[in-house]
Amino acid sequence: MNKIENSRDDFRHKALTSLYKYYLLGDCPEGKPQPTKAVHYLTRAVELGNTEARLNLRQIYLEGSWEQIRDLRKAKRWLEKASASGYVEANEVAVGTVLLMCRNLQTGTI
Repeated sequence: MNKIENSRDDFRHKALTSLYKYYLLGDCPEGKPQPTKAVHYLTRAVELGNTEARLNLRQIYLEGSWEQIRDLRKAKRWLEKASASGYVEANEVAVGTVLLMCRNLQTGTI
């Protein structure tokens, strides 16, 4: 990949991540939070390889937040992809996620 392509990809990642944040906070044309649109932009960032966005998406599906249904399979998939891409924090998050899931199984909240 050449320098121009890297620069273009960085710009796309930043733009999509910014759109995610703006729609999530309501700093958008609608003037109020738009969680579904926010998750759409976050998903697009993930599809382009943004590892940090993968962790954010994992958290959304793990908790069932931002108008998304709780989906542990999706949460696990995004965490595994972030970890496989070499993102060190993903490995740390994986341990915490496994512990949380075990605790939820014990208390019957899954």
